[in-house]
Amino acid sequence: MEQILSTPLRILIVDDDKEDSFLRERILKKRFQGQVVVETCNDGKEALKRIDSSLGLLLLDWHMPSLDGREIAQQLRQKGFEIKKIIVLSGAKAEDIHERFPMGDCLAVIQKGDPLQEEILLDIVNELLTRQSLR
Repeated sequence: MEQILSTPLRILIVDDDKEDSFLRERILKKRFQGQVVVETCNDGKEALKRIDSSLGLLLLDWHMPSLDGREIAQQLRQKGFEIKKIIVLSGAKAEDIHERFPMGDCLAVIQKGDPLQEEILLDIVNELLTRQSLR
C-alpha cells in the first residue's frame, strides 16, 4: 500500500523539449499520484528563478539553448543548492555525460529514451519518497 505524504515531493523538469517534458510529467504524476508535485520549465534562465529550498528533485536536461545543464548546475552549486537533488537527463549516452558529471556531481545521469534508464529514474523518485516518509 502506497503511503500518501503530507507534503508532496516537488519535482522540477527543466528541458527545452516540451513533448519530452510533458510525457515525463504525466508518467511521474500517474505513477506517484498525490505524492509529487511536478512542474516543467523549458528555459534554463527561467528555471534558475524557480529553484529554491522547497525543491526536492531537479530533472535537468544536459543540452539546451541559452543555458545548458552544466551551466545551470554550476550556478546552483555556487548558490549552495544540494547537488544530490539533481538528475541529469540527456539524449547522449550516459557514459559520455558521466565524463562531464563525475560520480558525486549529481544524483544520477539518465539517458533519455532508454527504457531501463527511465525505469531507474522512477526507482530514484520512489526511494526519495520513501526516505521523505521516514522523516
